[in-house]
Formats: sequence, structure tokens, C-alpha cells
Amino acid sequence: MTAAMTAHGSRDAIYAGHVSKSFKHFRLDVNGLHIPQGYATALVGENGAGKSTLINILSGLRLDFDGSVRYFDTTEDIDAPGIRERMGVEVPNNYFLPHWTIRQVREISSLLFDGFLPERFDALCRELSVGEEADGHGMQGVSKLSDGNRMKLMLAGVLARDTELLLLDEPASPL
Repeated sequence: MTAAMTAHGSRDAIYAGHVSKSFKHFRLDVNGLHIPQGYATALVGENGAGKSTLINILSGLRLDFDGSVRYFDTTEDIDAPGIRERMGVEVPNNYFLPHWTIRQVREISSLLFDGFLPERFDALCRELSVGEEADGHGMQGVSKLSDGNRMKLMLAGVLARDTELLLLDEPASPL
């Protein structure tokens, strides 16, 4: 496959071709979407337009769609070795187990992601004043955090990873 150049002359971080997802009263259709490497790209649309659904498809969280999504100017899909490691994803759903502590989020993230930098996570938690991690304890449970602090914890976890692509779905909504 020859690498495609976007309109800006850069390579694709993500290319989605003929992606569709049907719901009872809604259908998402994306004929071709190029998200270039090295650029911030925003999805703008009305509530219910399918922005979150598209982000879930692009991030590999939703696999029940038609079409194809390719990453980093390759023919690789989300299941190819190393693709998920190169991506950081934040979505509004709470993807940490409620009984985990902030310290456990740090430990588990270190185990799951080769590019996770625990020192960066600690610094981000301190800077964002996330739970007791700001005091160095990290024993507060995720379920005890406010919505805003849970979002800050998710952002700290994503931003503490050495990734090439960030997919963020309404990261500032509960802040």
C-alpha cells in the first residue's frame, strides 16, 4: 500500500473508509475520514450526531461496525500488534473499576502499557489535584472521586503514556 498524503501534506494517523453503524433510529455513515498525523482534529456536531460512536469505533472500543479503520499510514487495523500501545484513549465512561485506588490505577497501568510513565502519572495527579494522590497517598478509591476528579484521573492515565495518538471524547465536560 502506498502511503496516502492528506490535504495538508502529512501522513494519516487514522483513515476510516466506508464506516457505518446502525442503531434503531440512527445510522452513522462515514465515507472517508483522514485524521492527519501532527494535527489536532475536532469532531463538531449536534447532540446525537454520532461523534462518540465514531470515537469509539476509531479507538477500537466499538467493533460492531461495517467498513475499515487503518492506523498510522499502514494497512493495519486495531488488532495488529502494537497499534493499541501507540494510542491513548479517554471516553466519558468510567473505565477504572470503582474499588481501585489511585495507586492501583498507577500499578495496573504500568502493567498494561509499555509506554506508561509512572513518574509522569504522579506529577499529573499532583498538578491536577486528583484525590489523595496530590498528597502522595493514592489510597482514595475511584468510586469516591467526584466526576471531575475521575475525568482528571483518566486524563492523567492517558497523558502519562508515551503515545502517538490521543483520542479524547469530551474531556472537559465534567471539569
